[in-house]
Amino acid sequence: MIAPRKDQCGISDYSDYLVDALSKRTIRIRRIDWENYSPENDSADLVHIQHEYFLFGGVAPWKNRCGYFLNQVDAPVVLTAHEFLPSTGNPVRSLMIRLTNHSNFMHPSIRRILVHTSQDRYLMTHSGIPPEKVQLIRHGVPSSPALPSSHAMKQEFGLENKFIVTMFGFLSRKKGHLDALRALSLLPNDIHLIFAGGRHPDDRTDYAQVIDKEINARGLNDRVRITGYLNREDIYKWMAATDLILAPFHQTSGSGSLAMSFSCAKPILASDIPPNMEYLDDTPDCIRAYPAAHTEMMADLIKTLAGDPAQRESLTSAAGEYARKHSYSSMAEETMALYRTLLSEA
Repeated sequence: MIAPRKDQCGISDYSDYLVDALSKRTIRIRRIDWENYSPENDSADLVHIQHEYFLFGGVAPWKNRCGYFLNQVDAPVVLTAHEFLPSTGNPVRSLMIRLTNHSNFMHPSIRRILVHTSQDRYLMTHSGIPPEKVQLIRHGVPSSPALPSSHAMKQEFGLENKFIVTMFGFLSRKKGHLDALRALSLLPNDIHLIFAGGRHPDDRTDYAQVIDKEINARGLNDRVRITGYLNREDIYKWMAATDLILAPFHQTSGSGSLAMSFSCAKPILASDIPPNMEYLDDTPDCIRAYPAAHTEMMADLIKTLAGDPAQRESLTSAAGEYARKHSYSSMAEETMALYRTLLSEA
């Protein structure tokens, strides 16, 4: 398993869960970072790469090292694509993305590419990757934790008698934090918004400062909290304090933060982008959806859900059902079945 081992990395956490689930099966698995891979010492029957552009240097073809790494691997390769960028934008950017995608996803050693959404499968196959090489396996959901008392956590955070809406995960433009702030400005003062996360260590943009400016401009300083990076124990504390999860994403390829929200059986309000709607196609009522970027509708639904515990309980029940269906154990079983198929073809 070629996967990062580092703090403040969602793919590292994801790989921890998956390797643990795979290790309980008839498999010997070794996990290393691609930069520590040695082809001379490799006796693997199969190599599984956890891929994100930034893990291999970024999108620019002169910086990206994924193709260089794949040239060293003799064993059949499975690659999990945690993000796929279609070649759009101005001609130079489009060409840049197309070249990087070709070296990263069309290498002859890759036997299968795993994706977590039908949307990513569509984008890949419509970019020229053979459909038979792209396989959908849903993002795993961690085992349900024992959360502390909601009342106790609200008390600890100084948020007693507040309705807490939380966005979990790194601050990223594609996640829609600014939409959430615009919606909050339309809501009563007892509704507070938590950004449970911080800037990604590899983020070189000014997005965190843009969020701060928006908070100040709207006079929301006393109703918004940005926690910074959270370890797992602190994530569970904020999960316990949370009344409603918000996912106003503009783009996603399968969300680790939503997987954690499902594992905690929290009610979720999400934008209606195609990957989010796939949750509903799978398990009706496991999220409540609203038109993406429609902040007034988002605000109306937050207000409605804040005043209707029965609706939140319905969402909670369906979220728990989704979590049971898509555990990391189930994901490991599907992954093992793929491994066996590829090894039988070798």
